Amino acid sequence: LGRNLRSGEALHLLGRVAVQTFDFDGARQAAIHLRAINGAHPQAVLLDAECALQSRDAAAAIAVLDPFLTRFPEQREALALRAAADGMLFDMTALAGRLAELDRLMPGSPLGPYEAGRFLALARQYEEASAALGEAAKRAPGWSAPVAELGLLEMQAGRDAEALAALRLAVSLDAFDQRAGHSLTLAEALADWKHFDGKHFVVRCKPGIDEALAAWMPAALDAMHGDITDWLGHVPGRPTIIELHPDHKSLAVRITGMPWIHTIAASTGPLIALEAPREGAPQLHLGMYDWQEVLRHEYVHTVTLEQTRNRIPHWFTEALATHLETRPRSWDSVQLLAQAFDSNTLFDLESINLAFVRPKKKTDRTQAYTQGAWMVEFIEKEWGRAAILKLLALYRDGTVEATAFADVLHVDRAEFMKRFEKFAEADLRSWGMLAEPSMAMMVEEVRAETGAADGAVEIDAARLEALLAKHPAHPDLLELWLRRQLKGDAAPDARALERLAAYSALRPIDPWPHRVLAKAALAAGDSAAAVPHLQVFDSYSDNDANFAMELARIERGRRNLALALEHATKAARIRAYDPAAREFVAAIAVEAGDLQTARLHIQALTLLEPTVARHRQRLAKVDEMIAKLPVQ
Repeated sequence: LGRNLRSGEALHLLGRVAVQTFDFDGARQAAIHLRAINGAHPQAVLLDAECALQSRDAAAAIAVLDPFLTRFPEQREALALRAAADGMLFDMTALAGRLAELDRLMPGSPLGPYEAGRFLALARQYEEASAALGEAAKRAPGWSAPVAELGLLEMQAGRDAEALAALRLAVSLDAFDQRAGHSLTLAEALADWKHFDGKHFVVRCKPGIDEALAAWMPAALDAMHGDITDWLGHVPGRPTIIELHPDHKSLAVRITGMPWIHTIAASTGPLIALEAPREGAPQLHLGMYDWQEVLRHEYVHTVTLEQTRNRIPHWFTEALATHLETRPRSWDSVQLLAQAFDSNTLFDLESINLAFVRPKKKTDRTQAYTQGAWMVEFIEKEWGRAAILKLLALYRDGTVEATAFADVLHVDRAEFMKRFEKFAEADLRSWGMLAEPSMAMMVEEVRAETGAADGAVEIDAARLEALLAKHPAHPDLLELWLRRQLKGDAAPDARALERLAAYSALRPIDPWPHRVLAKAALAAGDSAAAVPHLQVFDSYSDNDANFAMELARIERGRRNLALALEHATKAARIRAYDPAAREFVAAIAVEAGDLQTARLHIQALTLLEPTVARHRQRLAKVDEMIAKLPVQ
């Protein structure tokens, strides 16, 4: 392009690089430049189609390709992408027909099987993708791309031996392929990782400190397994592989083949990879989190993907995974949903899928997760869980979403959204998020009374009291008064306590009053009064162990040892690499008579602090105590 700004081939290649790195804005810019050369530039059409397929939007790709193929019915690249679109829609008969047409035009060419295979892999159709990429590699044994894609696919599918063979061949053919090279390095290292087997899960990790967590996982995950499979009505046919990666770069290579992604865990179907929940250098660790809650979310993906042969719509698997988390909906998510409802920007069933892969603003993906779970709640309330299971069965057979909704819910997608919006409005009102009059209306009322100019309007203390006298049960006014009254962590007086209780009743979804009330109770020495408020706040927390630790201390002091152990266990899940947290939960387990749990955490301490002699001494003592237990 430095030599010729109007080089269509260079712009097309630049756009393809952007597509393959999920830089969809960059790909669109390349297409715009191609159309500046020629308004009907064929390579712009191909770029638009590839961009749509990479976004898993086969329908959009077909909408671009079909008019183009009407004009140019034998354009080979367009035919190959159109075949891939058929595959992504799970129409294997149409896919085979288009590949046969390409073979007629280009006998022995790897283009059709390659394009079909790499996009089938993106759609997690592992068996079909493996066959297509294998055929492409057979037809062009000197071409590295099909073999590299095959190796990456086998990594995603958890078939390590097949992945190793393909990646070694790919790197021998093209030593400059970084994705294949990074993945090969990891695949070779995985052979030496340690395994911890449960009934439904196999956990593996790099030998060393990560064993302190990996050894804990199988039993905890086996206990969780039934919650998920009973709800969804499906049990995976083989144990799920859990890979605990030592740092963020290792996880990224596992998931994408390159050392950068922005997530702590991901499910490819039969395999779930997550990074160790540790604090450290930002380039290596994203921080502590409750690994069991994260794996609960990812395991829903594993179950629903197998249940539907990986054909479940993207938004629906994410919605179910979020819905089946144990955490309540976060306050930030509630505010986001209320804003979307108020601004008429709730996603419909088309845009919610695109929000995951092509978000237009930074809050789109977060809204898609929480709105999707909200829509699942609506389906379950309106049609029952059986309807959800029927939808999953239809997706397994390759039924498209519009048809499935009509068959099971007996509404089209427009009617579904209309009814969902009524459900959403009722929820928001019950949460205190649609109070009337709105704050905007009251601000304008004050502006009119005071003659204030456009812009921010000051509502002073006297005027706020007047508004509260007029609207005593208005959550926005109560919150404004309370935030001012409690500014700087001021202790609430009797009036503030009364209004905190009123605000909490009017807006039960906001955990903030519980933090204030818990702090006030603890300051007054009334731990019993603090407990219900700490429990609420702890239920929202998945990366802060302080609330669980405080609850554990309180219940231990009250000799409620079963509850104390439950809270201490959650704290230890978040602080899995913190010796103090592990020592704390082990001590409570001994007091509660749960010696096996105590042993688990003391064993972990010998790995976390190998030079501390008391851990080995305590482990020997616990083993002695266990040996004296009666045989059951």
